[in-house]
Amino acid sequence: GIYSKRKVLDNYSSLLSNNKVFKIDLDEPIINKINDANNHDLNLRITNKNALKLYSNNIICSPSSIETYSKCKFYHFCQYGLRLKVKEKRLFDNREVGTIVHYILENIIKNDINKVEISNIYEYAKHYAFKYLEENDKLMDDVTKYVISSLCKSTSLIIKNIISEKDISSFKPKYVEFKIDKESIIKPICVSFNDNTITVKGVIDRVDVCEDNDKYYFRVIDYKTGGKKLRLDDCLEGLNLQMLLYVLAFKNGLSNITNKKPVISALLYYPALVKEEKAKRNLNSEELDLSIKKRLLMEGIINKDSASIKMLGGDDMACYINVSSRGKINEEKTFGIEELELLFSNIKTTLAKIGEDMLNGDISINPVKGRCDACSFCEFSSICAFDSENDKARYLKNYKNSEIFKMLEGDKDA
Repeated sequence: GIYSKRKVLDNYSSLLSNNKVFKIDLDEPIINKINDANNHDLNLRITNKNALKLYSNNIICSPSSIETYSKCKFYHFCQYGLRLKVKEKRLFDNREVGTIVHYILENIIKNDINKVEISNIYEYAKHYAFKYLEENDKLMDDVTKYVISSLCKSTSLIIKNIISEKDISSFKPKYVEFKIDKESIIKPICVSFNDNTITVKGVIDRVDVCEDNDKYYFRVIDYKTGGKKLRLDDCLEGLNLQMLLYVLAFKNGLSNITNKKPVISALLYYPALVKEEKAKRNLNSEELDLSIKKRLLMEGIINKDSASIKMLGGDDMACYINVSSRGKINEEKTFGIEELELLFSNIKTTLAKIGEDMLNGDISINPVKGRCDACSFCEFSSICAFDSENDKARYLKNYKNSEIFKMLEGDKDA
């Protein structure tokens, strides 16, 4: 009764796992098993040879995979290295909704934007929604019909807003679902490091263009079904690089499209869904239109150059792009071309570092927390050893955009 080996082992296991005792090294099989099970090394690695087999010395990736690696290297290893798949239910989740909305917007803007009218936008949206379902062999049940009806109403409001903006902006949609790959007229971003390369390809949702005699002004638009803002402090951490990578790739490849000088005028997120908003009272048609316009404001940064601002709509730009505060353009939402070039240079350095870490076999469990939570959408928590109560996560520092540009300027002068 005084001594129970099982109770002692259970107690040792519990205390060890909670970091309340030091590991006991004994030549006992059961003790060794407990110690092995409690091995909590988060600095995981694979051999360089295996990393090269998984990724090759020319790493080809997407902006989303770069972001995943920056969020958590182990998360990236599971998803893009081992390519593990999690069985999913066939239902309309946010990704499916986003895909349908992108499909509707792409086809209306590409095929019908100059002939569609306010009165028949919904019919166009419904036509392309059902075409998507047919092409992808989706079942048409009552739930699907309800979701499609709701999406078409929301997308109709977006198309209406795009048509309305044409009255004040010189920019017109030119390219939709524009591919960036080695076969395209716009080539991927390719960065070299240690005799290796990392190549980032993808698809730009939309590019709007405006030209004068010698300049080719363009703005890149990315549709987002969820609210999103362009934070440059995220970009320095390898997060949310998609927009900037697409802008850089498009700018670099414009010599294949035009002889005019390229001018980056704006980087914008466009709401791809009209968020529901609770009203304290019934709104009349004018108040409802204002409410919808507010919910469809684009987020991002714009070129502080006066020519770009004029082409974006001048004072009326605030009706479509959320860059004004108290009647004045918010400096935190503007950029100069030289500032943007410094950011591009920094991003290339970041890509090279990510590629180097990947081929060095770094698959450490190091999730980002805070405003960007790597664990919130991770599908691999069941095989991850991260303990949110005892392990330290990475928390991102908050910087204003102007502070980021000053930091980059300082790095250049250092």
